[in-house]
Amino acid sequence: MKKILLVMDGGLAEKFHSIIESNSQTLEVLPQSVPLFRNLIPSLKHFKPDIVFILMSRVEFETSNHKAEVLKTIYQIKTDPELSNLRIAIQTKAGGNDPFLAKLASYQVYDIFSTHGDSFMDMGKLMRQLSEPANLKNVKDYLKIPFSDDSFETQSSDTLSPMKKELKKKKKQEALKEVKPKSDQQEIKPRKQVSNTNKITTNNQKRSSSVPAKQIHTNDTPTTEVSKPKQKLIKKKKAPSFKQIKPLKKREEREALKSHKRRRKKWLIPLSVLCFLLILFVGIKALGNPVANTPSFDSLINQGEYVKAAQTYPSKAAEAENKMLQDSNVKDKAGTAASIMSYTDSDAVKFDNAYFNGQFNKVIDIYDDSSSPYLTNLNSERKTMLAYSYMKTGDIGDAKQTADGLGNDQLNEKIEAYQKFKEANKTLEDKIKNGNLSPQDVKKAKHQIKQNKIAMKKL
Repeated sequence: MKKILLVMDGGLAEKFHSIIESNSQTLEVLPQSVPLFRNLIPSLKHFKPDIVFILMSRVEFETSNHKAEVLKTIYQIKTDPELSNLRIAIQTKAGGNDPFLAKLASYQVYDIFSTHGDSFMDMGKLMRQLSEPANLKNVKDYLKIPFSDDSFETQSSDTLSPMKKELKKKKKQEALKEVKPKSDQQEIKPRKQVSNTNKITTNNQKRSSSVPAKQIHTNDTPTTEVSKPKQKLIKKKKAPSFKQIKPLKKREEREALKSHKRRRKKWLIPLSVLCFLLILFVGIKALGNPVANTPSFDSLINQGEYVKAAQTYPSKAAEAENKMLQDSNVKDKAGTAASIMSYTDSDAVKFDNAYFNGQFNKVIDIYDDSSSPYLTNLNSERKTMLAYSYMKTGDIGDAKQTADGLGNDQLNEKIEAYQKFKEANKTLEDKIKNGNLSPQDVKKAKHQIKQNKIAMKKL
């Protein structure tokens, strides 16, 4: 039998419970439900179901963005080693083209029941699908964007790696350009100037042809007047040193940067000391009064923050549990009790959690063995739990005795009905055992016993 935890309000959960229990031989619905979505993960860890069914239209969310809240919680479930193998089924009113459905499928949610445009849930389809193993084919229409078997994270890192390499390459080239001294860039210019000088000399020679003959020697050797500019040009061919071509502006910037660093060091040290002293002062003050900002236990109880009260005051966790049981505004008592149990090992809290988990024999064992004042002197809520547990284990006498004086007519009616079903089954079993019935009557008797047991389970 696969255990199903229903995430929906209690009234609708009872109807689902009745339909599934009556029509399925492979699914067992847990008696607890989760009407508050925020209590889902603690309830999963406490009740340990095989399947969780979320009815989005009938559960109370924390935020207005229900889809984002569902996706965030499912991601936490799938990445939790304790819950990762849990099968998740969900009802949603999202249409077939909604990306929300494709996102659910990518989170390995293979049981998606869309009621878009419908006013009812196909329970037959729900039970048939959940009775079979989870199958990707169930959500093939929702996988709009094709993807490989690799995870999304792996794909994104692979596609980004070439871009990262290219960016690194560009940054390296830019860094080299900035680091490269300007002398290397300017050393090329003198060479160009030298080549230009050749042009100048040839131009001068051409110009000399237009000069009067008395200024020109008839031999091929140049005059002293012509050789002097050549000597000057040869001197220009020598590559200037870096210091000679270093701009004054750069030098001034470096000096300004050095002076800025010196000034920064001067005020950075006193500032660091001041910050250290301030932190030390605040820390000492906090140690002197550690509960200055901690809310009192009574204020948390008055605000209905029972889990936070148990977390802040673990020694009073059982008292917080008592207040929670008496609060009619708490819709999800099972989920709240499971959360409180994380902060205490009180027998009273264990008693409550065993009851909410349907472990009725354990409820009776804890009650019999405990010396906790909360269990030796039961309040009306725990008396009701104990009487109901006696009834479910077949101890009708103790159930009636415990329920006596509570004035709970509904509980008394359940105990009476349970007793009648139990006695009827005992009579039918005796007739079958004695062999006084025909084969056809035996078949009818067994069928009636089965129906009686289903009715007893619903009580």
